[in-house]
Amino acid sequence: FVKITLSEIFETESKIKGFELGALDYISKPIQPKEVLARVKTQLMIQDLQRTLLQKNRELAVSLEKEQELSQLKSRFISIVSHEFKTPLTTIMLSSNLLKRYSARMPPEKQREELNVIEKAVNHMNTLLEDVLTVSRGEAGKVKYQPEPIRIAELFQQLITRFEAFSEGKHRFVFSSDQEHEEYSADPKLLDHILSNLLSNALKFSPQGGTVSCQLFEEIKELVFRI
Repeated sequence: FVKITLSEIFETESKIKGFELGALDYISKPIQPKEVLARVKTQLMIQDLQRTLLQKNRELAVSLEKEQELSQLKSRFISIVSHEFKTPLTTIMLSSNLLKRYSARMPPEKQREELNVIEKAVNHMNTLLEDVLTVSRGEAGKVKYQPEPIRIAELFQQLITRFEAFSEGKHRFVFSSDQEHEEYSADPKLLDHILSNLLSNALKFSPQGGTVSCQLFEEIKELVFRI
């Protein structure tokens, strides 16, 4: 819709009044068809550009909002990881000091215990570093998805067995699945990383002696992991 005033009046005040009433342009008589067509085309083009600009501004606002959310998530993630690093570092320092000062009087069994504590702390730090690297690769677009046919239930069960050993009987794991012999196309490394994080959090936030329930099932053509 384009509103153009047709007028025989040339006074500036009359032109201004026409614009105030909503006119986008004006044409003085005598009317020239080519001039009318050119002005209408120009106004239509301006309106189209305005609509495009408005749409781009909206898209930019949404993009900026998402960027801010991602930036906040990244800052929160870095803060959490930095805090998480303190625990294994403190553990390594304490155990290494114990071994340094009292290894001569320590029975071999106690020494092995302290070495196991250090090893677990190092593995935990390695997991945290992998998390940081995965996030960095994702931001840089360097995470490669390399799917291959795998039995996901079997992979899940192997991970649970690994975490059971890591838990040393402090937690009970219960696994159920209706996909034991089904094969799916997935990236085993990425899946291992994701499920390991979920299981690690389950151990961290479950009370000692608690049960970690792990389920794998299909729901509306989607494979669901529930921990």
